[in-house]
Amino acid sequence: MPVKSKIVLIVGSFLILIFGWIFLKYYRVYAVYKLPTCNMDPYFHIDKTIFGSSLLKVQKGDVAVYMGDALPNDLTNNSYEVVGRIVAEQNDTVWLVNGILYVNGLLADDTMNLNYHFILPEAVVAGKLTEYQEKYMVHPYYGNWISLNTSYANLMEMGAKDSATRTVDGSMVITPLDFGVFTSELWNYDNFGPVAVPEESYFILGDNRSNSADSRLRGFIHKDKIIAKIVTGNQ
Repeated sequence: MPVKSKIVLIVGSFLILIFGWIFLKYYRVYAVYKLPTCNMDPYFHIDKTIFGSSLLKVQKGDVAVYMGDALPNDLTNNSYEVVGRIVAEQNDTVWLVNGILYVNGLLADDTMNLNYHFILPEAVVAGKLTEYQEKYMVHPYYGNWISLNTSYANLMEMGAKDSATRTVDGSMVITPLDFGVFTSELWNYDNFGPVAVPEESYFILGDNRSNSADSRLRGFIHKDKIIAKIVTGNQ
């Protein structure tokens, strides 16, 4: 083959690869995300990379990327990509009681391995916190007590489960009318519902139940807003 033809072939192949890569990325046939928050702790940590695809069909239990509308305290008014777990789908009834999720009247949370806020004596966990917990999940509370965002499983590993008290957030008010529900009951971040998921929609929560801007604040997520199903990642 003449040298000129070889050059044309190499350049052509290179351009096909480049445009193919752009096409696949644009349509999220493959997708790579770096988590900006700890909303998926402990399953996926903040700043970690996860992978997904728009070609995969999502279902209840899957971690998905979706377009979330801006919240009042966001720095932008534009929609942006959010990662969460699909906990309920159309016609399911969702109810949170003191931060624990029930779907169709049944306990739906793996309460041992999801993250919540706990209050416990600092002395109990002194020297037992991971570098990650020290950096992202521990906040001074008062005196010799700290607020720790972690799971029951992790507390058991530290020998601190019996000393910890899980906190319930009643300060973040949820308006039932935003979910089409007429009730005099007071809803908040950890006490919510019951509410039925509408057709072609999902209810999506972060695995970090006490620190996630999810469907409790964003509302139901229509199927058209689902971008990709997450298939793997590194913690």
